[in-house]
Amino acid sequence: MKRRPAACRRRARTGGTATRRHAARTALALTAATATACAALTLLPPPPPAAAADINPNCLPERLTTLTKAIRAEAGLGTVESASARETAQRSADLNAAGDDGHHDSAVTSVATAADTCERILESLMGSPPHRYWILHGSKCGAGWGVALIPGEPARFAVSGDFDDEGPEACEPAGSPALPSRPAPIPATDRYATAAGLSQASFDPGAQVAYIAAGEGFADALAAANAARAGWGPLLLVTRASIPPVTAAELRRLRPGKIVVLGGPGAVSSAVESSLLRYASKVTRIAGADRYATAAAASAAHFGPGVDEVYVATGEDYPDALAAGPVAAQWDTPILLTARDRLPAATARELTRLKPRTITVIGGPGAVSDRVVGALGRYATSRSRRYGRDDRYATAAALSAIVFKPGDPAYIATGADWPDALAAAAAGAAKAGPVLLVARTGVPAATARELARLKPGKVVVAGGEAVVPPKVRAALARYQAR
Repeated sequence: MKRRPAACRRRARTGGTATRRHAARTALALTAATATACAALTLLPPPPPAAAADINPNCLPERLTTLTKAIRAEAGLGTVESASARETAQRSADLNAAGDDGHHDSAVTSVATAADTCERILESLMGSPPHRYWILHGSKCGAGWGVALIPGEPARFAVSGDFDDEGPEACEPAGSPALPSRPAPIPATDRYATAAGLSQASFDPGAQVAYIAAGEGFADALAAANAARAGWGPLLLVTRASIPPVTAAELRRLRPGKIVVLGGPGAVSSAVESSLLRYASKVTRIAGADRYATAAAASAAHFGPGVDEVYVATGEDYPDALAAGPVAAQWDTPILLTARDRLPAATARELTRLKPRTITVIGGPGAVSDRVVGALGRYATSRSRRYGRDDRYATAAALSAIVFKPGDPAYIATGADWPDALAAAAAGAAKAGPVLLVARTGVPAATARELARLKPGKVVVAGGEAVVPPKVRAALARYQAR
């Protein structure tokens, strides 16, 4: 059996590994008895397969595979039939039909009736963002399905699908020349194109969600530090009154399960919100009365009470909150905003609800005063503390050093403006890489030291040569691992 049950492992929300902190906690919490049970489970023989005559006559695995190929072809993806995926999917269906948990054996699972056609089953699965993600996965192009009768319920069937990595050639559309594993980024002619290019380079079609923020001001967009956590989806930019063509093109490619607008109608108009329904079946909005309330609303939409830690950054500038985004994504940590000299009421209310053990202020006293750090201590069950350095470049480098290891990718953005760093933060959350900042005149010493430590496997520069000039790009290239 290729995948182990939920008690023995945890699949990350985006199909990759679990966050590093969660993985460590899970390993520590696993008792000897549980470990023994998990080991035994991998040795159990699969339930006997259903006879061919018992399978839903309206939807056989072969038909599901054929339809999957057609759906993926529309997204520009090739598909091959995979024996290992078929075996895994059938075992999952057999387990689910027998009343056991086969969900974690397979990428997608469902229950259907004898009247359901394959078309109806796949349409239902494509309406679920996690299932859509796997069906349209850009690198797992070997497909297999399994169907099993539920004993005692002759009109109901368990359906499971699985997707394997069968090599890059499997993902090439039929009759097309070889494609790169990722599409080339859209040229970074402006902030909208930069965000679209980073999305294209980091997210496959079928993303669970796409986040939309105004490209004309960073206030509400800082909520993206919470919303685009854990690599669920990219952050794309619009104007208040329209959807730029590059953003529309990227939304068509992504086919997200849903779209979330960050900020109120003053930042992204209701007309734009309605227009976004062309690209997803569901569009919602996360907004508050101001940037602090919007960030609190984004936190409330994603986190429950009793979190281990909360990051608090200034809402009066952008670098600290955005640099903290990829770190928070790896540790599943909310980010809230504060004014330099006062704690906004919306932030205080959200901290009261979250009941965090630790509150960590990101940035130095110039960004968040000592008075506010002291006030934050009332909302932590253990302690409040500060994590900041002399400037935005050093703070971003120090945050990177907390969690990222040598070989991880590094996302580079200018420290002089916010849009590129905003889009880079979402990409970094998806690909487990930090956002590091550079100046137009060169690579700051703190950034250079962190790049030398990381020896990144890939350096991704957000923005065009107008914001990160060729000489800075040449200097950055020296730090990429060969």
